[in-house]
Amino acid sequence: MGSGGAEEGVSVVKSRINDILTPHAVVELVVKKNWNLLKAWRKHLGLNQKELAARAGISQPALSQMENSNNHQDATIEKLATAMGVRPEQLVD
Repeated sequence: MGSGGAEEGVSVVKSRINDILTPHAVVELVVKKNWNLLKAWRKHLGLNQKELAARAGISQPALSQMENSNNHQDATIEKLATAMGVRPEQLVD
């Protein structure tokens, strides 16, 4: 079956928000481990909570709380997105 012209070996899933691409590996972590996008991206990028929190200028307990809930402050999501090199829309479910 054809892949619609997509390059072989590139596996991405299109998000409905502004056609943002999310790697299949991130989506798989969300589905299989029931993680939110924030935690799935952090794990995908090989960062621990302490490293990411330091890069974003937030506390590790604050990051932990965000990964275990869907209560996110927009300003904090922006900081985390910048620290991870992704768009803020990619971190919220």
